[in-house]
Amino acid sequence: MEIADKIRENLNDPESLEKLYREDQKSFASGFDSIYTDINNAELARYWKIRLVYDKAQSKANKFPGLDVLVLIVTCLLTGFLMEIPSFFRFGAKDVLFYERNTSIIVFLGLTAYSIWINRTFDKKKLVFIALAFMIPLTYINL
Repeated sequence: MEIADKIRENLNDPESLEKLYREDQKSFASGFDSIYTDINNAELARYWKIRLVYDKAQSKANKFPGLDVLVLIVTCLLTGFLMEIPSFFRFGAKDVLFYERNTSIIVFLGLTAYSIWINRTFDKKKLVFIALAFMIPLTYINL
């Protein structure tokens, strides 16, 4: 007997449905999805639909965002490198002016780059606007 048939038979028995779910969650979810249009009037079916959708969302949220962490580390290193440009190239007395003028813009640039990655904002128009939002003040400050 298929899992979909078992779900249909036990639709009014919450304990049996829970037992089926705990035996094999993936096959239960796929079987339930295949028959949901036929049983969507039952209140217990609506409950299970909500539970299964919530479980999928939770499993996605619990995954370790390895690439996001890597992007965060790279962004921090790049921001730190930009902050230390005067000490790498021995600008001397101009170091103080560099830090006074550019520290906030460099920090916000790093935060913005990470926000762009997290929000998946890859639209060219938005990226050009963001780049101009940094370039115009940066140019003005360093005149």
